[in-house]
Amino acid sequence: MIVRAAGEAGVRYVMSNIYGGDIQNPAVMQESMNGKAYRDRLADFEGLLRLPENDATPCVSDWKNKPIYINSFKISQRDMLNSLHRVLGTTDQDWQLDFEPTDQRFKRGLDDLKSGIMYGFPTASYARIFTPNGDGDFSSKWGTSNEVLGLPREDSDEVTKTVVEMIEGGCRP
Repeated sequence: MIVRAAGEAGVRYVMSNIYGGDIQNPAVMQESMNGKAYRDRLADFEGLLRLPENDATPCVSDWKNKPIYINSFKISQRDMLNSLHRVLGTTDQDWQLDFEPTDQRFKRGLDDLKSGIMYGFPTASYARIFTPNGDGDFSSKWGTSNEVLGLPREDSDEVTKTVVEMIEGGCRP
């Protein structure tokens, strides 16, 4: 609907936006269960439309008919836990840490979802993105356009601190 209206208004480019996976990897998009949601939201991104259409660098046409990859930071689950340790002043010994192979966690999440347990969705989705083969790591595979667009890197500890404060304040995701 938005794309059609934009076309009728003479808009020549529409830049889409997704969060999380590599849109050029069909297996990740299907198995993370985010692919349909991403495709349904593709027209909602306004990000690069303020750039000139062409004849400059960067310009909108630099990404015509291809994805643009940006990220706030590249992070693993271990990196997330280390950030939490720095924010809270904890160590691994302060937590009960369990390990579950990614393929098993992915299957468990799917099984939970099929059984009506809705937390199966994020379990399977995140497990698929964090597979050891690197499928979810688009920044290493394709690079990002952060630098050319002048986008800053975020500090993972600052984000972790904000999330901790939200949870301590009663927010329940």
